Amino acid sequence: MDSPNTYQGKQVIITSDRLVFNAREDSIFSSDSTIAFGTNKDFHINTPNNSKGKVIINSPEIRLG
Repeated sequence: MDSPNTYQGKQVIITSDRLVFNAREDSIFSSDSTIAFGTNKDFHINTPNNSKGKVIINSPEIRLG
């Protein structure tokens, strides 16, 4: 995965104090390569308590720590 300052293809860079992606009726989908998240604080994955929400990790290899 190339960093944004060395990547040679088309890209979108958004810099803001806050970003919200909200899909009201459907999903937010995937990438053909990597989706990378980085944070200096917490990272949360939430589903409502009153739904059948799940967290699914489907991978041949999972590394923690």
